[in-house]
Amino acid sequence: MCYQLPSLGRPGLTLVISPLIALMQDQVTQLQNAGIAADYLCSLKSVEEQNTILSSLRELSFLYITPERVRSQNFLDILDTVLLKAVVIDEAHCVSLWGKTFRPSYRHLKAFLSRYPHIQRIALSATITPPVKRDIFTYLGLRHPVLIEEPPLRQDISLHLHVRENLFPFLLHLLSTSPCGIVYVQSRYTCEYLGFLLKKHFPIEIYHAGLEKAQRDTTLKRFLSGEVPWIIATSAFGMGIDKADIRTIVHLHPPASIEDYLQQVGRASRDGKGAHAYLLVSPSRLAHWKKRHSLDFFFVLSTFFRGNILLLQRRWFENQLWRDMLQWIGDGLSFRFLASYFAGKKTRWRGFGIPFLTLVSLLQGKGNWILHPSYGKKQGTPLSVFSRWLWHNISNHHLRLRFLSDTLWIYPGGTHE
Repeated sequence: MCYQLPSLGRPGLTLVISPLIALMQDQVTQLQNAGIAADYLCSLKSVEEQNTILSSLRELSFLYITPERVRSQNFLDILDTVLLKAVVIDEAHCVSLWGKTFRPSYRHLKAFLSRYPHIQRIALSATITPPVKRDIFTYLGLRHPVLIEEPPLRQDISLHLHVRENLFPFLLHLLSTSPCGIVYVQSRYTCEYLGFLLKKHFPIEIYHAGLEKAQRDTTLKRFLSGEVPWIIATSAFGMGIDKADIRTIVHLHPPASIEDYLQQVGRASRDGKGAHAYLLVSPSRLAHWKKRHSLDFFFVLSTFFRGNILLLQRRWFENQLWRDMLQWIGDGLSFRFLASYFAGKKTRWRGFGIPFLTLVSLLQGKGNWILHPSYGKKQGTPLSVFSRWLWHNISNHHLRLRFLSDTLWIYPGGTHE
């Protein structure tokens, strides 16, 4: 509706710059099924197929490309021979989030757009914060654009945070009670391993970037048709996937950023009938985040000596994302926090929501890690001692607590719910 429908009423070619091949394939297929001349260029097509598309640009209404394509001089020369009426940058937040480290070609889009100063251009995204908006303006050369903004939060999707040591039984419960959904994991290995375990009990498929293209295409078609109700996938799956009846999104690991999380959660409830999103976090992951993502002195020194400044930049960017993630998890995925985050406002940490018995086991030192220095003994601490410590801090207003279902919410003193 934002760019396809307006482009149909005028002659010429609309160029759409999109980050993922699967996203381009999905949109081109829908256009072609509607009888609209559209195609896409990507590295998976043969040289003969690409030349055929380039020779027929005048007959197309839409051409989808990746940002790397605009750096090809041969493509630019051919594009100059056709009537170009608009340039669309889809998923424009990638200019900021991916352009810094992962896809530097996004930083060359400004030079490409400067070749066509009188062509209409539009940048689209569902998750843009004020810093990302500034990056989009800078790296796309948008001086005084018309802004059309809506809140990124979807009221038809319920967000749930669960801190659990053993995530597998709860995952089995979700798979058995929900008709359709996606389970997101962090690595290809976890995707393969979890798929192997769950295929014995449920009709599921796996999806990650390491699979053959034919297998990924088959999996996607089976999922969209409803033949397979569940997908175990990495972040390579889902952007732009238009399936109306996805009812459950499960994350076994926190995604790289809040923007990524809302993008992935937004694949549910496309029909507006409601869905649930579950973020399952193990307590040990929260306890050891600094060890994984901190920038210690020796790491910084070694990157300088090796001349690997890009690695330092990536680690710094990852560290910033994790700081946001921890504050977000501590806030319990509240809509108030998410609204403040996307409005660019600073938010205060409100506490952790954690199952009460899990909290007891943490403070007793079980599982080879400890959250409180007073409970470092291997044999643990009796529950009575922990109770006295907890109520002492509450009575002195150092901590506040609230029970919700089987979860004990612990707030720092002086904060408000």
